Amino acid sequence: MSIITLGAVISLPGLIAPALAVQLAQQFGLSASQIGAYFFIELIAFSSAALPAQFWMGRFDERRVARVAAIVFVAANVAAAVLPFSIAALLALRFVAGLSGGTLGLLCMTSAGMSPNPDRAFGLWIVGQLVAGAIGLYFLPQLFAVFGLKSLFLCVAALTALAFPLCGAFSSRFTRPQKRRKGEARPVSARDGRFAALIVAAVCVFYLAIGAVWSFASRAAVGAGLDPILAGKILSIATLMGIAGAMTASVIGGRGSRRLILALGYGLLIAGLVVLSVGPHVTGYAAAVFAFKFAWTFVIPFVFAVAAREDASGRLTSAVGFITGVALAIGPLVGGILLDHGVGYGALCGGAAALCAVSFLCMLLADRKLARAA
Repeated sequence: MSIITLGAVISLPGLIAPALAVQLAQQFGLSASQIGAYFFIELIAFSSAALPAQFWMGRFDERRVARVAAIVFVAANVAAAVLPFSIAALLALRFVAGLSGGTLGLLCMTSAGMSPNPDRAFGLWIVGQLVAGAIGLYFLPQLFAVFGLKSLFLCVAALTALAFPLCGAFSSRFTRPQKRRKGEARPVSARDGRFAALIVAAVCVFYLAIGAVWSFASRAAVGAGLDPILAGKILSIATLMGIAGAMTASVIGGRGSRRLILALGYGLLIAGLVVLSVGPHVTGYAAAVFAFKFAWTFVIPFVFAVAAREDASGRLTSAVGFITGVALAIGPLVGGILLDHGVGYGALCGGAAALCAVSFLCMLLADRKLARAA
């Protein structure tokens, strides 16, 4: 419950990025590059939580760390909601919120990675985030229309306060079993730099593509002739498709050929991006977004689980969490700059499809390395 609930609440601002981007433009008149900078600041802070974690991990009680991070996260969101608007102050507060939220997120990731079935744990972790994202994309545009951006910050702060007792569930009991099951591959050493580099590269280019496309998905909706409310509802339904993708990954739970699973997931993801790149109308846009979201959340639990299964110390998982946040931060920033300089959203989706193909290649090479070790 702590992994699913806290992971969902702290990720809500990023999960509703398309609606949030529209609100930032309408309420404060921010350009695409400024909106990209907003996401960059928050997400780079979120990922930077992995750096101090190298110090406190294993030295301090996880429950105490989680409680302190939750208190700071609530305070930063309340301050962002009630203080007079200033872009500099808003970015500073989002940095603080991102850093504290990233600490909670790292605890969720390492706990899921150390569980006996990381495929399933990561799948359920993502399901929780997607449920929150679906609800947020459906209701928050309506709240934005009445109360403005502060409604998001106050909702996140209230939900974190309600979930505060779950901080006590984190503990060192999430340890990997020491005995290998019969027929199980011998773990690859965490010092194997080539394996780690392949996993990190796969995650990096994957989330670069996802961050750039998802943050500005409303641009394609406008091109398809949709108003913001209808676009928000379609994106909300797309998030439900994402829930289905993560649930499917959880049900599979490590069974079957990993290469076949990755090939199917990446293939559907790339197909959705290619359709978005040609500027579809309403039906094509909806189908492409649905395929994109399903495949995104179907693939990533297996990618995370590969890293976690071969990482007894949890430090590779921490590094993957760090690069995830960095890539998600850079993606919207680069995407916003490209859009401001005349690059079309279709070209952005085409580039994202190429990056996803590179990510798939890296995962195939990493899986081959695991097979060789086995």
